Formats: sequence, structure tokens, C-alpha cells
Amino acid sequence: MELSGRQKPWTPFQKGALALILALGLAFRLYRLSADGFADDEIHKWLAALRYLHGDFGGDDVEHPMLMKGLIAVATALLHAQLPPETFTRLPNVIASVLSIWVLAQLGKRLFGNTEGLLAAA
Repeated sequence: MELSGRQKPWTPFQKGALALILALGLAFRLYRLSADGFADDEIHKWLAALRYLHGDFGGDDVEHPMLMKGLIAVATALLHAQLPPETFTRLPNVIASVLSIWVLAQLGKRLFGNTEGLLAAA
């Protein structure tokens, strides 16, 4: 199998289908995002993110990645008055999951072709 060189580009229909798949993935992940309360780890991430906003990067929550807590802190700083805290804690995972749909589409396209890339994304 030859993987070097340019791949066949997405057709307009395939671009639309990929956009629909991404939108559906985002909608499924965002639906009732803050409906349930905090889980145990989410509380620790939330508290660590609040400490980050005050310049305290230490604390007892070293088992979770700093990047995740940093993204939670950024979301909190930007949207604090508009959304519940559970949403901020889960928002980085939503973004990563939607990006993974796009990555799977690109990988499937690269390895097997456009149709297969769309199937992988779906």
C-alpha cells in the first residue's frame, strides 16, 4: 500500500457529511452536559482549576494532567457567569472527543479512502 503523496480531496458532499458527523458528535456530547452533579475526580479538577486562577499551581490534585486543569481554568475565566461549573469541567473532554472524530476521518481517508474515512468518523 502506497501512503506517500497527496490523497484524493473530500468532495463537497463528503465535506458536508463530515461536517454533519462532527455537528452530531458535538450535539451528543453537549446534550445535558451538566445534568448530573460532579463525580469525585471532577470535584478535584474543578478545585484545582480554581486554584490555578489564583496562581496556585500546587495542591493535592497532581494525578490529573495539568493541561486538563488549565483548560478548565481558561473556560471558567471566560464563561464563568454563563454556565454551571460541571460544564467547565467536562468541556475539554467534549472538545477532544469532537477533534478525535475529525482525526479518525483523516486517518481512515489516508489509509483506506474517503468513504472509509467517513465511516470511521461516523
